[in-house]
Amino acid sequence: MLSMINNTRAQYGLPAYTLNATQANGTGSCVGSYGHSTAMARSGVIWHTNVSYPRASFPRDICLSFSAAGENVGMGGYGNEITDLQRLLSNMMSEPHDATTCSRTYNHACNILSRNFHRIGIGIYYSNNRTWLTEDFTN
Repeated sequence: MLSMINNTRAQYGLPAYTLNATQANGTGSCVGSYGHSTAMARSGVIWHTNVSYPRASFPRDICLSFSAAGENVGMGGYGNEITDLQRLLSNMMSEPHDATTCSRTYNHACNILSRNFHRIGIGIYYSNNRTWLTEDFTN
């Protein structure tokens, strides 16, 4: 997933994100991106915040110090994990991401192409023919 995201960023002349393993995998006290994905799978729906999973809710699932953070979540059930991840990225990048839009909002595409974020944690959980994805962006 990191390669797919960074290839997309390169197409727009942007530097690559650095994968932060602590954010991706979590710590003893912080669930991280992977923990967020597994919590979404347990709940059966995608979300950023969920009162039933407070430790996995954004931004509490961010395990690093930051002054700005963003999160993309998604679920794919297209047949296999790689296809799911490709389709999720394609769907996210189909959202408006011109400079005006991204100056007013942070949608999936704007997070992927942001100049404000430099690190990413990626959590992928595959179960029951579904891929649960969390991407956490920090500066």
